[in-house]
Amino acid sequence: MEDLRVGLLVIGSFWGVIYLVDYLLRRSSVRASYLDCLRRSGVTVSAVHLRWFTTGFNRWLVRVARSCPGFLTAWFSLGVVFGLGSMVVSVGLLLYMAGSALWAHAAGGEAAAAGADSQMMVLVLPGVNLPYSQVVYMFVALLSSAVVHEAGHAVAAVLHGVRFNGFGLFLVALYPGAFVDLATDSLMDKTPLAQLRIYCAGVWHNFVLLLFSWALLLALPVLLSPLYATGVGVAVQEVDASSPLYSPSSFPPGTVITEVNRCTVSDTASWAACVSSVVAQPSVGFCIDFSKIPQLLSEESVGYNFSESAVPVECCSPLALSDLCFTYTRGEEGKTRRHSCLATRPVLANFECNHNRDCYLFYGESSTCLFPSQVPASRLFRVSHSHSPSELLYIGDPYKFSYAVSVSDFVPSSALLPRKLPDVATTLLKYVISFSAALALLNVVPCYTLDGQWVISALLDWLSARHMVDESDKENIKLVVLSLGSILLLINICIAFINMML
Repeated sequence: MEDLRVGLLVIGSFWGVIYLVDYLLRRSSVRASYLDCLRRSGVTVSAVHLRWFTTGFNRWLVRVARSCPGFLTAWFSLGVVFGLGSMVVSVGLLLYMAGSALWAHAAGGEAAAAGADSQMMVLVLPGVNLPYSQVVYMFVALLSSAVVHEAGHAVAAVLHGVRFNGFGLFLVALYPGAFVDLATDSLMDKTPLAQLRIYCAGVWHNFVLLLFSWALLLALPVLLSPLYATGVGVAVQEVDASSPLYSPSSFPPGTVITEVNRCTVSDTASWAACVSSVVAQPSVGFCIDFSKIPQLLSEESVGYNFSESAVPVECCSPLALSDLCFTYTRGEEGKTRRHSCLATRPVLANFECNHNRDCYLFYGESSTCLFPSQVPASRLFRVSHSHSPSELLYIGDPYKFSYAVSVSDFVPSSALLPRKLPDVATTLLKYVISFSAALALLNVVPCYTLDGQWVISALLDWLSARHMVDESDKENIKLVVLSLGSILLLINICIAFINMML
């Protein structure tokens, strides 16, 4: 919660400065000039709310709507089909999520935890479930999704002759949005089908944006292929400063990793699979003839250590940076464990083994299987990379290893190219897809204040005009549907909030 408090402090300070500057200017000698500037620019300032309104796009929208009216009419008619279909899907999803959460709560225990994990509706709150490093992505994706949504309403409205007053953007706390100002009387004069095209245009355009972003995400490796290679390994982006791997001699940014413990790494998926395979497999040892052990003894050795237990023993001095403590037994039934500080790389150049008998084929019975002396949860990683012809050796917690190193699918063809550009584009596109999907589904829910409210109203008018719904029942049906839809959405929001705070 410390991150949340810091975030609230930053947001509060930002709005405090905005409000203070606005307050002082309104009471200063330049008050008239300041208010005139706000009026001409279309900016409105209030508590935790900034608003900008313009008529500068009106003529452009008229030209777009008049350029190909036949195509646009068919386009927005298709949007009506999508809007009504997504309304059914969104209500079904909300019912499913609410039912699953309530059932899981009643079952308790692991079922409750599984129910929380299965929830598709997630409230996004920086500092709680969104790192501050991702706030810019959220802001840009949410703003672009909102602009495309409102642009759909605007073009459809102008196409059908609705008086369009202007377009605007707003910022509430940390969340951006967009809006269009349509003349209500002009909109209500249109046929129910025309109204449906206008009301469904927003979610339809969000769905189109989703498809476009998804296609762009899939095509990104091809689009960047002249500058960035894929499928040849993973490029190191960052290394956690608290990790032992944070060193110029290990993984400097831009290093390309190609193998982990002889497992080929071609992309981030194979990187994760290779690291997971190291975790899943038992720790391996290395065959060596007993006669060679004294030759490999390190000068930093603190001596031979003998013990009957398998408890890890550190037999190397802290100064032995290129040496490692190995443990082994003599013979197949040997129980006394020996510990020797040996030069690491010569040992690792030998055949791998799991038991002493695995080594007899190579060196006879005068050999043994050396194991790194380590805690049971630790693993030895041998990483092939572009920074050095020698493997990087790391022994420690596998999970800390994977989390310490941030990697990318995209390998720059030149050191002059920005390393993070492809990942920035990938992350932004994923956020746009997520927020576009959310707007496409949630905005069409039959709920008060959402597009779904007006879609239901226009749909009932269209059904009434065709005598499929009695005029006298229309208002009652609308009241029931909107009330139930609002309650259903509110239940899911409460569930999402509770899950976020747990």
